[in-house]
Amino acid sequence: MFHFRRSTLWIIIYITIPLVAVLNAIGPKNDTPEYKPELDVIDIWSLDQVEFGCEGRLCQLSLPGAKQFRFSILLDRVPTRSVPVPDNVSLSVSRQGGYFIVSVSATAQASAIDGVSDFLETFLPALGESKMVLSADKTMHGIDRLVKAVDEAQGDSVDNKVSQPSALTRLAAPSFGHPDQLPFLLWVEVLKQRLPGYQIEVRWDHRQATSYVLINTTVANELYAPVSEQEFATVHEAYQKAAAQRMRSASQLHRYAVTASVYQLPFEYFVRQPERLDRIRLADVEQMREFSLEQIQKQQQAH
Repeated sequence: MFHFRRSTLWIIIYITIPLVAVLNAIGPKNDTPEYKPELDVIDIWSLDQVEFGCEGRLCQLSLPGAKQFRFSILLDRVPTRSVPVPDNVSLSVSRQGGYFIVSVSATAQASAIDGVSDFLETFLPALGESKMVLSADKTMHGIDRLVKAVDEAQGDSVDNKVSQPSALTRLAAPSFGHPDQLPFLLWVEVLKQRLPGYQIEVRWDHRQATSYVLINTTVANELYAPVSEQEFATVHEAYQKAAAQRMRSASQLHRYAVTASVYQLPFEYFVRQPERLDRIRLADVEQMREFSLEQIQKQQQAH
């Protein structure tokens, strides 16, 4: 992920934000517990060489030669049953796009797949219609066993309620995948540079609420001044450089696959990121600045 050289800038990317403009940071971040170190395998694949497709509720990302699998289940409810995680299995949970997401990873061996399946049957709530995302080598056996575990799960659960946070400044944002999203992100990066030392939080969670930006300060109108050529060039070049890096780890690619499933986007959306960035001009970012300024002015008039 690209960071501008301002040591005082504190930026938090919330777990509900797959930040599309910085490809190697996209998708939800893992909540505790973190992945176990023994499962960290340094394997990378090119964005241009992986295959992604969906059949029914299961979407699969083919990673040739992968020794591990990553399996995510998109839930409308939150599991509550306490179940021990099997040895050599990594568990993480996150929220994205209104879903509660349970992700497991392990070696693609029959014993590990059985262990994961038994765990999921006990841990996951009895929903039956959950979407699933699997990243693994296409020759992996036992996929039916994983799907069956999700379908036959009998765990306990509660409603997946997401509270609406408050902030001194709140800006509506284009939804994930909208053509204006990237220009808006570039404008937000410019705004971050004008607000060093303040927390700026971006959320794409429009399945339950409008996508938005939260800023923990009142933003003076002068900070919405037109974007200069230099400001635009700096953030545009940084995003282009990040998107041009085509090699990705298995965990990064899996996050893309999950994000594609959550927001119902083709995987090509991430593959063709450089092309979309190349088409963005200063005028596009200026349009998003004006969009934000109009919101602020309406909020001021309302008070």
